[in-house]
Amino acid sequence: MNQSLATLPPKVFISYSHDFQDKVKEYADRLISEGGIDAKIDIYDLEKGHDLNKYMEEMVNNPEIQFVLMFCTKAYTKKANARKGGVGTESAIISQEVYGNAQQKKFIPIACEVDEEGNFTLPTFVKSRNSFDFTTPEKTYEEWENLIRFLHNKPRYQKPKIGTPPSYILHDDAKEYPGIRHQFETYKHAVHQGKVDTNVLRNQFFTACEEEIDELRVREEPNTLTLAYEIVEKYTNLKKLRNIIIEWLMFESNLIESDFTECFIDFLEHILIFKIKPTEMRMWNDSWFDSHRLFLHDLFVYSIAALVKNKRYDELKKLTEHKFLFPEGYGRYDLYFGDFVVFYGTSGVIKKEIKISEERHYISPTAELFKRNADIKTLPFSPNFMETELLLFMISVLKTQSTWFPWSLLYAGYGCHPFPLFLRATKREGFDILWKILGIDSANSLREAYKEKIEQTGMHSSFDYHDLIRQVWSCANMDQLDTL
Repeated sequence: MNQSLATLPPKVFISYSHDFQDKVKEYADRLISEGGIDAKIDIYDLEKGHDLNKYMEEMVNNPEIQFVLMFCTKAYTKKANARKGGVGTESAIISQEVYGNAQQKKFIPIACEVDEEGNFTLPTFVKSRNSFDFTTPEKTYEEWENLIRFLHNKPRYQKPKIGTPPSYILHDDAKEYPGIRHQFETYKHAVHQGKVDTNVLRNQFFTACEEEIDELRVREEPNTLTLAYEIVEKYTNLKKLRNIIIEWLMFESNLIESDFTECFIDFLEHILIFKIKPTEMRMWNDSWFDSHRLFLHDLFVYSIAALVKNKRYDELKKLTEHKFLFPEGYGRYDLYFGDFVVFYGTSGVIKKEIKISEERHYISPTAELFKRNADIKTLPFSPNFMETELLLFMISVLKTQSTWFPWSLLYAGYGCHPFPLFLRATKREGFDILWKILGIDSANSLREAYKEKIEQTGMHSSFDYHDLIRQVWSCANMDQLDTL
């Protein structure tokens, strides 16, 4: 039975200059024995008494020969260009095919030597073609697998299928950040290549992000009639920058040995300054900077969500236990450090823009804005954003003097299904993760500590927080923690 075309070994003809015969024979033997290639070469396939010119013409023109490998030395190139000897005959035939079909990829130059200027020595008719580099033993070693893959049509890198355009193409109503995207891709490529300057590239990425955030700061008194619209618009523009930063964090936290926490904390401390007025402003209202406060809140929530998703709980703990250095001019003059709740942000102004109708407004316009702009597919609003706000609320109540109010939980619905992190904590191994994060080693101790803190704050008896506190208990799976 004949083999199918899919299983037939690729057929190639080897063209070379006889002064390079010993090396080419070595390559041919490896192609046949190690590469699974049916390599035709005169050493093995030209019988005594056969016509050399006819053999070469048949090999070059034979449709079963998928590739002609041209091992190009200085001698080969000289003979090919001058049309001398067997190489000259082959070259005359090959050049007609090459010039007659600009798309022809049957003829593959393999550069074996370089000239005095370091350029490949290739015949004129293939000089502009992409070639394999066999100019040194090291280059040959690197290129050998690429050549075998090419001949078998199994390239090292598979071009992906064309997917759906990203949201920033389908919805072009927000600011683009091509420079930031380029810097991130450059950094990611450097990490994959194992380059030594990755820290420099990462710092450049963060610096560029800071500059873009600064560019959208309010520097003069806004029109109070359009302030709500401007806050929402600037936050929406910053959202795309948020997405790139979170994409970076997802990339970093997926790397097993990546130590990114300190540099990310430095970045977060640097951008805290955008919660307050620029130094040059003499008159201001705090609400003018709400867009950046909302951005910082949003960014921090998604940062923690990314660490939860990638199970980087040690790094999560570092971020939530870190005492962040306040920028000059922030808060009281004698207050220099604060916990993560410093990133909490809300806006009372945007209710003019975020509303159900002219008569009705959302309980939390800020939570509605976050929900509308939750477009990170790997970290959807439900459950990831809401779960993370619940976790930050629990940490803030149990371990800080401030409170991170998880208003997004209003979208969970009454009697909501517990969020995944807390649902998994029904089992002991899942609860151990909460223990690591919250620092409380038993479910009973956690429930008692939580109730005590809620009573101390007065939230349990407050009408404003009644629904929220009930949602927390249900979504956090409090009654079922560590029961299996």
